[in-house]
Amino acid sequence: MGGYDCYEVCEDIYEGGCVGEGSWDPDDPGGGDEYCWDEVIGEYCYDDCIWIEDPDYPEEPDPCDDLGNWDECYGDGGGDTGDESVVVADIIIDVVSTPKITDIQKELECFDKTASAKLTIYAEQSIENSREVTARIGHAFIGLEQNGVVRNIGFYPDSPGASLLAAQNSELHDNSGSAYHVSVTLNISSVQLTNIINYIENYPGKYYLNEFNCTDFAIAVAKKGGLIIPETVGSYGIFFEGRNPSDFGEDLRDLTLPTGATRNQTKGVAPTRSSDCP
Repeated sequence: MGGYDCYEVCEDIYEGGCVGEGSWDPDDPGGGDEYCWDEVIGEYCYDDCIWIEDPDYPEEPDPCDDLGNWDECYGDGGGDTGDESVVVADIIIDVVSTPKITDIQKELECFDKTASAKLTIYAEQSIENSREVTARIGHAFIGLEQNGVVRNIGFYPDSPGASLLAAQNSELHDNSGSAYHVSVTLNISSVQLTNIINYIENYPGKYYLNEFNCTDFAIAVAKKGGLIIPETVGSYGIFFEGRNPSDFGEDLRDLTLPTGATRNQTKGVAPTRSSDCP
């Protein structure tokens, strides 16, 4: 399969300085009384390695194929997070602090599809007021409100133990009381409410961190409600590149709002889920 050929390379370490003043005259660059020197004060040695290919196996091996690297590549490379969270490299997605919605049709049955409602889009960023994506990646979710009926819904992977390097099954959670940094609320028509409910009741069955995550879900619901939010892509480390709550939050801050919509840039928590149908 080939292998690495390594050899030692040593380089001199120099120290020097200058005294006096040099010439600023371009016609006399050597003028002035400046004197500069440098001298070797030591040596720095290191191994320089190159991959020697075997004709039968021309590709350099993936370090993540080594069992000894699996924790770093696929497992809990971020160390003990203190909770049951999905971890890929060191990206952390909390899937247990919010309850799973086991029957989404029942969860939404209290809404009157013939009447208008309010839609709120929430973003909890990695770092408030920043597009920077960190290991604690944050969350995006949506809220619906109509005549005292309140529901807050987010899109999650279905297991705290699964790797997010590939698609896995998805589920919806109740995000009542979940933290956010910025939100946008708008009035939606009965038709838009119906479209949103139909979409949520038939939500995508797979969660894929890089292709369709909680932010993609929130963007899709917002679009059903007539709110078009940029689909900004950000990245973290070598594993993640996709839509994310950090960019999403800044896009909500920068968004030109439609008539009647409001923006809340004071961090808080989503309202409590109301009881069953009034």
